[in-house]
Amino acid sequence: MTTPRLGVWWLVAVGLVAGIALVLSGAERLRLGGYVIAASMGAAGMLRLLLPSRLTGGLRVRSRATDTAMLLLLAVGVAVLTTVVELHPAR
Repeated sequence: MTTPRLGVWWLVAVGLVAGIALVLSGAERLRLGGYVIAASMGAAGMLRLLLPSRLTGGLRVRSRATDTAMLLLLAVGVAVLTTVVELHPAR
């Protein structure tokens, strides 16, 4: 029995780790980090949609349509939340 390969999942993981590192580095990079996370999730959705199933590896969880829809919806949600977050609250 062989373990399944993760495929292009590694590319998405690198983007997510980079985004999280930016978010944790300080408030001035919070918005950039959020956009990097959203872009990584959007790229994951597009990769799941466009690549054949044998190449998607760790991105393949449910059906192609469900995986793509969930990843793209999450990407849009993260981007919207990143846009509306108030970094400097009024005092």
